[in-house]
Amino acid sequence: MKNYRRILAMFAAVVSAMTLYGLDLKGRILTPDNEPVDYAIVSAFALPDSTFIAMTNSDANGNFILTVPDTKAAAAFLRVEAMGHTPLTVSDLNNISSLVMTPASKNLEGVTVSARRSPVKAEAGRFFYDPSELRDETNDAIGVLERMPLVTFRDNSAKIFGRGEATIYINGRPPRMPRSALMQYLRTVRPANIKKVEVIVNPGASFGSGVNGIINLIIDNPYEGFLSSTGISARYDEERVSPQISTWLGYSKGKFNMSVAPFLTMSNSYRRNRVINEFFESGVTRNVITEQRNKNLTAGGSLDMDYNFSSKFWLGANLALAGMHNKTTGATDGSQTDAAGIESRIEGTMRSETPFSGPIVSTGIYSEWRPAAHSVIKLSGGYYTSIDKYEATNEFNGVESHERSRADNTVAAGSLKYSYETEALGTINAGYAVDRSVNDMSDLTGANSIAEIMNALYAEYSKSFGPVSVDAGLRCEGLNRHSMWGDAGSYRYNRWEWYPSASVNWNPGKLDQSISLSYRRTSNRTPFHYFNPVKQFTSEYAYTCGNPYLKPSSTNWLMLYYNIFGSLTFSSYYIWGGGVTQFVRDDGNYTVTSYINEETSKSLRLSMQYTRKVLPFLRVKVASGVNKDKYTAYIFDDMVKTAGWTWDYDAYLFFIFPKRYGLSANVTYSGYSPKEYLDGNTRWVHDLSASIEKTFANLGQIRLYVGDILGRGYFSNRHYREETSAYSTRRVGGLHPDVTLSVRFYFGKTTINRTRYMSSDEINRKTAR
Repeated sequence: MKNYRRILAMFAAVVSAMTLYGLDLKGRILTPDNEPVDYAIVSAFALPDSTFIAMTNSDANGNFILTVPDTKAAAAFLRVEAMGHTPLTVSDLNNISSLVMTPASKNLEGVTVSARRSPVKAEAGRFFYDPSELRDETNDAIGVLERMPLVTFRDNSAKIFGRGEATIYINGRPPRMPRSALMQYLRTVRPANIKKVEVIVNPGASFGSGVNGIINLIIDNPYEGFLSSTGISARYDEERVSPQISTWLGYSKGKFNMSVAPFLTMSNSYRRNRVINEFFESGVTRNVITEQRNKNLTAGGSLDMDYNFSSKFWLGANLALAGMHNKTTGATDGSQTDAAGIESRIEGTMRSETPFSGPIVSTGIYSEWRPAAHSVIKLSGGYYTSIDKYEATNEFNGVESHERSRADNTVAAGSLKYSYETEALGTINAGYAVDRSVNDMSDLTGANSIAEIMNALYAEYSKSFGPVSVDAGLRCEGLNRHSMWGDAGSYRYNRWEWYPSASVNWNPGKLDQSISLSYRRTSNRTPFHYFNPVKQFTSEYAYTCGNPYLKPSSTNWLMLYYNIFGSLTFSSYYIWGGGVTQFVRDDGNYTVTSYINEETSKSLRLSMQYTRKVLPFLRVKVASGVNKDKYTAYIFDDMVKTAGWTWDYDAYLFFIFPKRYGLSANVTYSGYSPKEYLDGNTRWVHDLSASIEKTFANLGQIRLYVGDILGRGYFSNRHYREETSAYSTRRVGGLHPDVTLSVRFYFGKTTINRTRYMSSDEINRKTAR
């Protein structure tokens, strides 16, 4: 009897477990062309009141598994939703092995018309790009940045077309993580989750006077749980192999998000050049071979976390650590021939080492509060400190010299920003920022110090008036600098500068056109060592000496953009302003390089970019531009001016494979016409690179990259003076093709939380304002 009861109890437990776990509904979602529909949302509802039961999403191959309790499976139906497709309702759960979704379209009197709108929308000083057209062409956010218009992405660096290198934002905020970790994170972002890409060509007054441009990715991530991306790469260049390891680990649950990003980089490089020095007056010629080997080890990591207390208050914090060790060795071997034809030998060695510099520590806290429906207050603060060390020993023809230096850097910063936005009034931004930095340096000649405090006040206004939108702002920065240079004395500088910005954009409404005109004044922050008046010897006959009396300089930008069809963009830039240039002179015994504030320089750039899917298997992006630069410098007490036209061009071919293969490939070619720089350098550059990438569903990727296929050979011609004799230096060199093999692994467990989906209003609030 007891055994009978036990058997009944076990049977009841099994039935209960089966009821708990339910049935696994398995199927695959396809397009009419038999292509998989990835990351579609599959939801189960119970009849008769459509009560929600369970939900999952399809993988990269369109497959899904949805668990439904037995008690509800008999009276349930499925709802399938995917971006760009008509929602699908399935009542027969016994016939779900192959579900076909059709692209969204409209039927007009029997004729099917699929709507296509321009992927690019323009506002004053910025463009918005809808990446939906790239959803089936690439696997991650990096691929979107490579293929989208207005942006160029190469070597883990993003540039705005015609504008230069840009800062990447995520949902309106700068990511607090190393660049290598940011790249790993972007590899985990699926194109379907990128709702919008904001390209800011003219950052307003609230972004700082030195910010060049911003690319803001607005990402709707409904997943929560644990996810990681680990990348291992090896690069072969200059007959050496350089490995790199970087990881991004993310965890999110409800209102909490956290990421940890450790990295380790080891580089090993080798260069060999032939240098010819010709001394015109003395008739002496030097012909030497220089070799240089460099080894570098960099390690670090970051921790970033944030918590959404409510829809009105958000708080985040971050911590980053890093350290570096660098070692460089070199040798010089050659001969010198005088005017009489007598030859003598030249030889030398150099060894420099950066003992483990660090720790480099960065920490910060930032918050966002919405006290009212249309108001936002942002508060942030941060602290940064680092220690840099340098040691070197040089020997030239039996004469040995030593160098040793140390620099202690600290930076403390804070900012407060208030925003008010309504459809009727527009957007108003106002705020205050402070930045205090101290740089203490010491070497064999003594100790030096620079302390700076920068205070900034700004206000900005933007508004749309139908097809016309405007943006205007003013930033006022006060710089207080105190320099102490040992025996060279001390120097103080205190000055306020104004940095205005303004943009206007017009969308005519025909042919998807937009015309945007912008003006901005930016500051040029001069590196600290430019101020150091202590002699820094670079050879046995030359040294560099800074100028403590340098004044801050600025640059004015006048920009015009014209975009048509969302794929063709013309831009023109006129840039003028002062800067810092080298001043080369002869003091009778040495060639001395110093720095001075240059006269007004001018530059004009005209460029064009075209991006389009031209064939079912090919997308092209081509760009070309012409430049005219005018600069002034002082060499040997003579004022030297240079002005001339140069041109450059880029061509990208992105090959499109069926989604099920998980393949991605591209070929890039760049060319630069000869250009003579102020130092007399003239360079010709042609660059060809190619890459192919294979994605294994949600497991990872493997990528092969071959760069510098043609070799970046160049010819240099420099003019210096040794004692009273001018001479020229010709340096002939080139880079061998470099090959990089990288492997990424994805692992973790995530689920979809329907409450995490962004509304359209939330997406609009993620713009960088």
